[in-house]
Amino acid sequence: MLGSANRDPAAFPNPDEPELDRFGTESLVFAPGPYRCIGAQLATYEVEVAVRKLLERLRIQLASDQPVWTELMNIAPLKRLPAHFVP
Repeated sequence: MLGSANRDPAAFPNPDEPELDRFGTESLVFAPGPYRCIGAQLATYEVEVAVRKLLERLRIQLASDQPVWTELMNIAPLKRLPAHFVP
């Protein structure tokens, strides 16, 4: 199922924690191998830059280290990621 992609505890320590700089096993988000999305590298870089800049400007800090995931079977989007503004 898509919801388990990149969340294998054998491949990723703390698989349920959002880590922008996670390294290790290749991501399955853009499909591996010869069918890999041609824009995957650019899209990944754009998201990384956008999220980092947003967090720098808004001065947001995660309020909890435990995100709340939806219970859907085929995907695992975040339901809630508590955060607060830092003065």
